[in-house]
Amino acid sequence: MFRSFGKHAAVVPVLGIKESIRQIENGSSHAVNRNEFKLIQTPQCFHASVLKEAYQQAFHERITDDASLVEEKGLAIHLVEGNEENIKITTPNDLRIAELFIQDKSI
Repeated sequence: MFRSFGKHAAVVPVLGIKESIRQIENGSSHAVNRNEFKLIQTPQCFHASVLKEAYQQAFHERITDDASLVEEKGLAIHLVEGNEENIKITTPNDLRIAELFIQDKSI
């Protein structure tokens, strides 16, 4: 990721989606092509001036991370392959998974 950061002002790690996904619309759902979607990870890298300028604009519900904020400003986001062990820790179960990754590395 950091090698790409030298060439791009905004770099974001992503993972392919392995699970099946569905789009919910008007009380029903339909399958969507998971190959058209990516999971976004952190850390995300931005030139400081790009990020500062992006934070000057108003937020709305589509802004879910720094990348979507910068993209809303009109800048392209360069995607790079992420790492499955780089998990977001939000729930107690996420923490248990992270601890297992750490234990596995220390063996």
